[in-house]
Amino acid sequence: MMPAEDDGPTSSSQLRSALCRGYPVDDRSDRQRASAASSILDDVEYMAARVVARLTGETVTLQDDNSVDGMPDLRIDYGDGRVAYGEVRQT
Repeated sequence: MMPAEDDGPTSSSQLRSALCRGYPVDDRSDRQRASAASSILDDVEYMAARVVARLTGETVTLQDDNSVDGMPDLRIDYGDGRVAYGEVRQT
């Protein structure tokens, strides 16, 4: 049975967010995730994305896959259609 057009998530990112509310969507490659997880500091970008996802309740995507120079680490998709970006810095 198919839901009516106005029922439920309308995009793949909304669907992913609805399935794992409070957790970021990770679009990085397996190699990038493994490299970040093996760092002495652990996966700082993932931890930052999870904090933002939990605090805002919005869809947060880890998107920097190094395919384009200057791509922000995080993309935040708000339910009202606004989009924000974030860069994770370590000092």
